[in-house]
Amino acid sequence: MNDVTSGMASRIIQLYLEEILACFLHKDYSVRLWAVKVVAIVLRQGLVAPQRMVPWLIALSTDEKQETAHRADALLKEIDKTY
Repeated sequence: MNDVTSGMASRIIQLYLEEILACFLHKDYSVRLWAVKVVAIVLRQGLVAPQRMVPWLIALSTDEKQETAHRADALLKEIDKTY
């Protein structure tokens, strides 16, 4: 991304990040799955620092659905490897 677009995308995701992370605790499985997919994209693009997401990812890694739990674990491993 070029600098202007990246700055705008970073600001937008920072505005909505808490709501997205709160979706990790939603009772509907598909909401939790899409929330972790959005967080993966945000982390991949480096739009926000991952420290705010770590507690939420730890909570999601205990999810009853294996797909969301594995995705959360993979993101935690990426964060650990990168930082």
